[in-house]
Amino acid sequence: MSRAAIDPRSRAVPVGRDLTLDLVRVACVLLVVFVHVLFTGVGRESDGSLLIEKTVETQSWFTAASWIANIMPLFFVVGGYAARAGWRSA
Repeated sequence: MSRAAIDPRSRAVPVGRDLTLDLVRVACVLLVVFVHVLFTGVGRESDGSLLIEKTVETQSWFTAASWIANIMPLFFVVGGYAARAGWRSA
């Protein structure tokens, strides 16, 4: 094994890299996955057939919460900022 493979300095964060952006992007992706999990309810009808319903959409609070917590624009803005920072560092 080469010395570079075990040298902790080789794993340092590149100069100019903002780890806060990475954290925000990860949080956005996790929130999107969580909301998608809330969307789908799977069960059985009384006759045994498969029932797929969007249970969270029937809640009165969901429409307002989806407008407030609309995470996809934030994800794309942060991604664009990270891409711009990467472009500038290259």
